[in-house]
Amino acid sequence: MHTKLKNIIKIIQPEFESEDSWYNEQLPNEVSLYLDTDEHLIDLHLKDDVLHTNIWIEDEEYKVTDEDADFIYKHLNNLLDNEIELTKRYYQEEKFEQNRY
Repeated sequence: MHTKLKNIIKIIQPEFESEDSWYNEQLPNEVSLYLDTDEHLIDLHLKDDVLHTNIWIEDEEYKVTDEDADFIYKHLNNLLDNEIELTKRYYQEEKFEQNRY
């Protein structure tokens, strides 16, 4: 994967989703990156450690190699881990504030 494509993937704003959980506090369990421009279509999704990729450069589908998949998986997994930690902190701070009053 070219550095340019990696850099584009790194700057796409992630979207996180949570499925219903048996906890009151839901934690994100999936992350998606989506970009559709004249030059690129990038649609990446990670849920339950399953990676889905759809990348087009201009009018040609980009064939994702094992090395590409590893880079994409690590990037998405890192984004998800960071969002989970932020969400946990939010819930902890919310509980702290509720207990103060």
